[in-house]
Amino acid sequence: MLNRHYASAASAALLFWALASAARGSEVNIAMTGPMNGKSAVLGLQTRDSAAAAIEVLNASGRLPDLRMISSVAYSACDPSQAVAIANRFATGRLRMVIDHSCSSLSVAVSGLYVEAGIVQLSFNSTIPRLTERSLQIVFRICSRHGQHGAAAAEYIHRNFPNDKIAVLGDRGTTGTFVADLVESQLEMLGQHVIRQSYVAGETDFTALVSRMEKDGVRTVYIAGCHTEIAYSYTGHPKQGGRIVTVSDTLMTSEFFDITSSAGDGTVFDFMSAPPGLPMRRRGPDSSVQPVR
Repeated sequence: MLNRHYASAASAALLFWALASAARGSEVNIAMTGPMNGKSAVLGLQTRDSAAAAIEVLNASGRLPDLRMISSVAYSACDPSQAVAIANRFATGRLRMVIDHSCSSLSVAVSGLYVEAGIVQLSFNSTIPRLTERSLQIVFRICSRHGQHGAAAAEYIHRNFPNDKIAVLGDRGTTGTFVADLVESQLEMLGQHVIRQSYVAGETDFTALVSRMEKDGVRTVYIAGCHTEIAYSYTGHPKQGGRIVTVSDTLMTSEFFDITSSAGDGTVFDFMSAPPGLPMRRRGPDSSVQPVR
């Protein structure tokens, strides 16, 4: 099970930072917050379940005979006002650690509140560089930064599709634009011509955009955006004139294939290396770039 494998990676951080100063024979309170509701719920629920698995592993391991970790959950829906309200409430409690948002901007916005309260902040999914560039000693991430994703994707595309006409799409948001700009510049530095396009975040009808790319002869596409939008780019528009390979860094969820079904086969995404022993359906030529199906 995927969550079980990632649980071992989270366990070390949970063990050292949340428990180092805990009194013997006590309970340690850890909270999980994120978009367990709203449009990004599938990502928030994955984070919640992975963190819960890590806590269960530690409690059952026997390594903490005099301590027991207790978890609670708060739903933010990736909404700034809800995230700040939750952080303020946590800051007045007895928490030792918060496992927080899949929404990078919210992780940054509330980090100061957690630091001031002495609460360790651990992010599973926030890729924005600023989160860990401010020398905040108790703020951590266990994922790579989005600049690393973009560089890995550009290198992968160049190496595996050197003769393809390439399009790079961004969703016009801060992160999507940053990553799309990076992939475009990296590919151009490698000598490849790139067609740049954009769309509005939340879009569900990509018929005109896909038709235009097919007319232009595009065969490989990098998309910096939400997994649902990438999935909708496949639906209702069968590929014409051969394959189009889509590369992205936000497809670490089965919901993508719930939307695309077999139309999404052949899609690849760049992500942190799989933990040892994690079963993969197929493994790409790079540990950092792996087909999702």
